[in-house]
Amino acid sequence: MSQTPEKRRYFRLNDSLKVSYRKLNKSSSDSNKGSSLDAVYGQGSDFDLRFQTLIKSCKEKSPEVAELVGMLNQKLAHVISRLDVDEDLTQRVAFKLRMVNLSACGMAFPIEEQLDEGDRVSIDLVLNSDKDSEEQLSTTATVVACDELQQMNQGNPFYVRLNFDRLNPQTQKNLIQYLLNRQVQLHRHQKGNMAASSR
Repeated sequence: MSQTPEKRRYFRLNDSLKVSYRKLNKSSSDSNKGSSLDAVYGQGSDFDLRFQTLIKSCKEKSPEVAELVGMLNQKLAHVISRLDVDEDLTQRVAFKLRMVNLSACGMAFPIEEQLDEGDRVSIDLVLNSDKDSEEQLSTTATVVACDELQQMNQGNPFYVRLNFDRLNPQTQKNLIQYLLNRQVQLHRHQKGNMAASSR
C-alpha cells in the first residue's frame, strides 16, 4: 500500500519564541461578542442620565444612601478604568518561551493542558526580529490535534497542533518573510558553529 506524502502549503521552521495562548469559550464568537458589547455600551448615555436623576432624588430622601451609591459608582469607574491595564499586564506575564514548529498557516508546540480537536484558541507570539522593536503576531487558531507526549517537554505533557483561522494578507506576508529571514539566520549560525568545531 503506497503512502501519500503529507502536503504542506508552506515550509515549517523550528524556533524558540515567546508564546501566549488562551482557550476560547465555544459559546462566544468574535461577531456576537462585538454586537453584545455595542448593545450594552450603546445605551450608556441613557443609563447615566437615569442614574443621575435617581441619585438626585435619593439625596432628598436619604443623603447617606445617596453618598454611598455615589462612592460605589466612583469605585466601579475606577475598576473599569483599570481593566485594560490589568489585561495587558496579564497578557505580558502569560508569555512563555517555547520551542515551536511554525509555518505561515499554523504552528505546533508543547503545552500544559490537553485540548480537544476543534477547540479554538487565541494566540499571541513574539517573533525574533533584528529590529529594535519586537514584532508581535496575534490571531485565533483551531486545534488540529493534541497528543500526549511520551516524555514531558519542559514540564509540558501535551503537544498541540494548530491551524491559524484567518490571517490578513499583510500579516501572512510578514510571517512568510520572517520565516525566510529566520531560516537564513539559523542556517548561518549552524554553519558558523560547524566551522568553529572543525578547527
